[in-house]
Amino acid sequence: MNKEAPFREKAVSHRQRIHKKQDSKEQQADFNEPEKVVAGRSRTSIQREKRQKNKRKSEYPVIRLLAAFFITLPIVTLSVYYFFLPGASSNSETASDFETVGFSGNNGTTEANAVVDDEDNEEEKKAKEQAEKEKAQKEQEQKEKEQKEQEQKEKELKEKELKEKEQKEKEQKAKEEAKKLEEEKKKQAAAEKEQREKEEREKQKQQEQQQQESKEKVIYHTVKQEETMYRIAMTYYQSQNGIEKIKRANNLQSNEIHVGQVLTIPLD
Repeated sequence: MNKEAPFREKAVSHRQRIHKKQDSKEQQADFNEPEKVVAGRSRTSIQREKRQKNKRKSEYPVIRLLAAFFITLPIVTLSVYYFFLPGASSNSETASDFETVGFSGNNGTTEANAVVDDEDNEEEKKAKEQAEKEKAQKEQEQKEKEQKEQEQKEKELKEKELKEKEQKEKEQKAKEEAKKLEEEKKKQAAAEKEQREKEEREKQKQQEQQQQESKEKVIYHTVKQEETMYRIAMTYYQSQNGIEKIKRANNLQSNEIHVGQVLTIPLD
């Protein structure tokens, strides 16, 4: 209803201008024409009475505006309804062609109201067309904005998927390298273990061989009655130097021995 306030003000101003023009024309006609007497009254008195009636009518503009408002309200309501109803643009255009005719006591005021209503309808039609254009432009801008946002989202989604793919490839490559390194470590550890086992086997074999050889080069002698260290050395080594060898092999500190003692005799 706030949109119709400027139109009402324009209509009131138009009517006031028309009344002023009519009053000036009547006054000019009264001034130019000689005064006539009709039914015992002069023409000037008759015109004065008419002007007074018109003034009395214009003293109640609120009532006239309310009457015009209640008359135009259904028309404006239907116009707005058909204008915003989808697929009823032709109905809105037809509804906008209605003319609001004011009620007046003379033909001049009625024609003036019709002219004002035509102007108001034309302005209202232009305002509606401008509103439609602005609405279409806003819808187009909103559509373009949504399209750009959708394209930006798709671009960001593609970039995210690409980054995730690259990250997965890197992780997969790192896992494969770690697995390969782990396998190489296992192979190296197995090779080192096998080498150690081989070395241990060879060492054990060498020790067994040395023990075997040592067993073959060592004899055990049990001390008999009246045997001495000297006699035993002379028996196995044919030299007195054998005493020291016997002592080292048996960890003896002196040359004393006793009957029944078992001595290790190393042989060269």
